[in-house]
Amino acid sequence: RVLAKLGLSEHSTLFGATTQDVSMLSNGRRPWREVESLESKKQWLDQLYVKTGAVFPFECYYPFPATADLFPEDRLAKWRMYENEDATRVLITKKDFKRDHYLQAIFPWSDLMDQPGLWETIASAHREMADEVVGEVFIWMDLTKETIQSLPENHQFKLPSPWILHGTGRNS
Repeated sequence: RVLAKLGLSEHSTLFGATTQDVSMLSNGRRPWREVESLESKKQWLDQLYVKTGAVFPFECYYPFPATADLFPEDRLAKWRMYENEDATRVLITKKDFKRDHYLQAIFPWSDLMDQPGLWETIASAHREMADEVVGEVFIWMDLTKETIQSLPENHQFKLPSPWILHGTGRNS
């Protein structure tokens, strides 16, 4: 109520879902191909986030309305992106550390259970990161309520209370 009285409206509600095991979500398909080109990475981010002003999970715990300033080339060079076979979907993975190591997996569509090879791609990136660091590595995904409802009943994600991002409109 206080935020509404201040003129701040709800932009998005996200659950910071974490797990260490996505094997039960896999469908035995081939992992997606990695996007190597910096220009292609920029195009995906521009299309999905900058042009739409959608909320981008910049880091674990830090979703922001997207602007081009969030995506400098040196940062994009460190992020890994993967396209599905017909290049209609992209997965972004990046490393984060918040007391624990996280592979942050960003998939901005709600049809994650209908994407052959998506979970194999996430599992592969998770294994690679686990081989590089000392300690446990968790997978972090910011999921909407709609996306959570599409997960199978016995999924392995921990789902804490949601984060509700409030703010004012963005001038284009």
